[in-house]
Amino acid sequence: MLPLACSALVDFGGVTGGGSSGPDASSSSSSGSSSSSSSSGSSGSSSSSSGSSSGATDGGADGASTLSCTGALLCDDFEGAMNPLWSVHASPGSSLALVDSVRPRTGVRSLHAARTGDGGQGYFRATLSTSFVVCDADVWAENLGGEVAEVMTVQWPDRPGYNNAEPAYVFVTPTGVELGNVGEPPDGGTKIGAASTGIIAGGGANRWIHVTLEVADGGTKLTYKPDGAPTGTIEMDTLPIPPASKINLFVGMVYSRGSARPVAFVDNVRCVRP
Repeated sequence: MLPLACSALVDFGGVTGGGSSGPDASSSSSSGSSSSSSSSGSSGSSSSSSGSSSGATDGGADGASTLSCTGALLCDDFEGAMNPLWSVHASPGSSLALVDSVRPRTGVRSLHAARTGDGGQGYFRATLSTSFVVCDADVWAENLGGEVAEVMTVQWPDRPGYNNAEPAYVFVTPTGVELGNVGEPPDGGTKIGAASTGIIAGGGANRWIHVTLEVADGGTKLTYKPDGAPTGTIEMDTLPIPPASKINLFVGMVYSRGSARPVAFVDNVRCVRP
């Protein structure tokens, strides 16, 4: 897991925002055991239709959307104005994060994030007032270079004794997907965590995958529905760290290993309480 490098306000000509440095998230695999992966299809939101006045919902003004935002903590199809819950994090010269029309899943826009230089991380972040969450999104990763693209992460901020506590992160990998968790103590202490992989026929890259990530008191579950391949699930024990009263959600190109320059697209994000 890598700490976030300092981020800056970046204007890429799409919908953008600004971010600040901090103990934000990303993951590499860590020691520990994982539980199950099993095999057995895709779906869709941004900032202003029916729902909460906090910016949790968006009807999508520019492209057709079938995403339901009723009862959502966060709901974004990236079709309308910038959802005020998001902050945008990118480092000039090493990453980008913006909304554009390069590869939408539905409608005409999606979140486009990429690592363009060493150590670059580009992502949108939202803070939600809940300890546990269920988040859906459509994700696409390409240019993996044999490495991984971390496309979604749930972080518990401000956990005593830990610089970073992630009850769940999701990698798209050359062979499929990976679900993991990690806790990082300060001063180079021993990390705790686990990871488990799900194999997708034809691999995880260069295809849309609908993911449902559930972080609950009783465990963590990833359901993944790739286009053209069977649905699968991965289940794990909950990270053994007391949960926070809020979460940070990261989507985009949150992390990759090595010198890879992955590109990620994310569409139709919807988060609710379990």
